[in-house]
Amino acid sequence: MWKMIIGIILWFGVVPSLAGTLVLSFWKRHDDRLAECIITGYLLMFAICQIIAIPMIFLEIHFSTFCRILAAIYMITSILGFLKGGKWFVGMIWELFRNLTHHAWTVYAAVAAVLVQAYYYVQYMVTNLDDAYYVAVATTAIETDTMYRFSPYTGRAVTGFNLRYCLSPFSMLQAFFSQCLGVHPSTLDHTIMAPVMVIVAYFVYISMGRLLFSEKSMAGEKKESREKMIGLFLVFLSMVHVTSYYCMRNQGSVLLVRIWQGKATLAAVLIPFLFYHCYRMAQKPWEKGNTVILVMAAFACCLVSSMGIVLPMVMMGIFALLFGVFQKNGRYVAKMAAGCVPGILYGILYVALKALKLW
Repeated sequence: MWKMIIGIILWFGVVPSLAGTLVLSFWKRHDDRLAECIITGYLLMFAICQIIAIPMIFLEIHFSTFCRILAAIYMITSILGFLKGGKWFVGMIWELFRNLTHHAWTVYAAVAAVLVQAYYYVQYMVTNLDDAYYVAVATTAIETDTMYRFSPYTGRAVTGFNLRYCLSPFSMLQAFFSQCLGVHPSTLDHTIMAPVMVIVAYFVYISMGRLLFSEKSMAGEKKESREKMIGLFLVFLSMVHVTSYYCMRNQGSVLLVRIWQGKATLAAVLIPFLFYHCYRMAQKPWEKGNTVILVMAAFACCLVSSMGIVLPMVMMGIFALLFGVFQKNGRYVAKMAAGCVPGILYGILYVALKALKLW
């Protein structure tokens, strides 16, 4: 039990935090906080998995080899993050604990609401037909030491690859975490990864709140007033989410019912982050590193779902029109175009492999 708890803290807390520290330490952006650090870390982890998993799948590399390489890269990234920005990261943690009892009441209400939503994933479990594929793919990879070479429905060897899923191998990342923690993929998805992703989603909304209620937008207001508004913003979002189960396919529903699935992670975490980040790039064009984070987010979207290859490009295209073309800002258009590169590459790869009938 303690071994699993330590593993959860390591792989879902320490590693992404230090990975985000490594990325953000290159630019010293004054308003980046712990939430931005953790989000950036998850983006980097997802992007690394996407980049190395695709060639290894098509080269039919063993799943165990994939796990060892991915673990080594994550550990190296974490160590470099600690060496380069450890002092900054420890300072953020110290500031968090020092001010733990000096926040507006709305902040504590928001934290309570988020923790209750995360707790329900631990206490209860909701399954649907998609589990028959996504969880089974991860289980099959572990049991056969292969990646997408056996049918998760029948267990029989397949003659080709299902490109729709192979180009977005989020299940392989879940199988990797399952191996690291020593738990079944079903336990990982429903009980561990789901509440973690809920908290990460609200980290994105915290970043949104800080941007919407920034010092510039609330000039003359005290820090306590801005903090109170951010807390109210999160409480309002929580109310929207918990009353969203009138449809199975809206953002609030997938956040609180099946966020462990790749397309739900896309809808609840990555698309909201892209919305926030593209708007931030328009509001703070002088910031360094935004294009790198945008490209990482695009790779992360490609990892979680095949829809993540196309939908982010549509969003970035809309932002390019609104804040680039309409405002005659060519630099912003170029940044949005750079963010579309991962989706374009994987889209071309999909079309080429389908046309050539190689898989």
